[in-house]
Amino acid sequence: MSCSSISIKHTSSGVASYEGIGENHRGQGQVNSEDAPAVPTCSQPKRLSLHGPYGLSHCRGETRCLTPTAQVVSFEWQETLHSTTDLHITGYTSYACGCTSCRGIATYVRNDLTADITNPTVNSPTDVQKCILWLNGKIWTIYNVYNPPTNTCRIDDLQENIYHNTILAGDFNGHSLLWGYQDTNNNGKYLEEVCTTTNLSIQQNENSPPTLLHRAHNTLSRPDLTVMSPDLENDSEIRVLPDMGSDNRPTLITIRQNGIPPRQQRSRWNFKKANWEGFRATSEREFRNNSWEEDIDGLEEIFTSSIRKSSNLHIPKGSHQKYKPFWNEETEAAVSSRRQARIELEACPTIARKKTTTKPQQW
Repeated sequence: MSCSSISIKHTSSGVASYEGIGENHRGQGQVNSEDAPAVPTCSQPKRLSLHGPYGLSHCRGETRCLTPTAQVVSFEWQETLHSTTDLHITGYTSYACGCTSCRGIATYVRNDLTADITNPTVNSPTDVQKCILWLNGKIWTIYNVYNPPTNTCRIDDLQENIYHNTILAGDFNGHSLLWGYQDTNNNGKYLEEVCTTTNLSIQQNENSPPTLLHRAHNTLSRPDLTVMSPDLENDSEIRVLPDMGSDNRPTLITIRQNGIPPRQQRSRWNFKKANWEGFRATSEREFRNNSWEEDIDGLEEIFTSSIRKSSNLHIPKGSHQKYKPFWNEETEAAVSSRRQARIELEACPTIARKKTTTKPQQW
């Protein structure tokens, strides 16, 4: 399963395509080696659990842990199998494609932002969602793309030559020498043509961290690409993140922008901890002390202010941004072990190592 997402912070705007390992590259795929993990040698492997190659259900828990720190404003997921999956992620609105024959793509937008999501392709083999996002006085265009490996990529919505504030992110399954493959397939040729006939450009190259660990062949590749307009390139940072239990690692794409407002945290009434006896006593006292000889509008104002005063005194409010009841030390240790095992498998992809890191009966 692949994922692309948009992360916007107070001083930066970002798109994230979730296929990562924790390494950074800026602009045209330059790797920031300081952030890259050390490559282990072939020693005793840790356990690696791959929870199935597809499906959003296995990744939602770790996604919830990422959103507060990365301040993600939108996710673009591919191969979600969402027809059989609960799409809910707290703080986000989900927009799933209506296709019945595809693997399923879904776009998530932060609840406090305004966006319009459309599905411009209906009969095309390439599954595409288009997100128009209004943010910081600008209009951003984000394409969520999944192209199956057996199909030829085609994005009919790309009819212009010049684009601004535009990002395409997803699983293109395109092979090209330009981003490190040993061959070029039809999808790669199509993407090369798009970059030749428009001002869009692919940000990955042969030095970019790979995102896919192929189960059958134990090979690493880069089917997950980021295509963006030139006005964003100099302010962009692309970071491949640790895996979330899928074959594909997530990729975080950050666009640095000034003055972007942070998410507004909304406090909520905690009725379970309310002092209802005190609430009743205060409300009755307020009702007795007020004059009820007003018109209907005046009476409504008196009643509402009395209830609010009682509520503020006896019903607590709060907002726990990073509260994750499902995440504990045992879960954290299991995820860390899985991620380290994958790093070791990628460094030494032998059949014996694969058996001892992926088979549950070996645990």
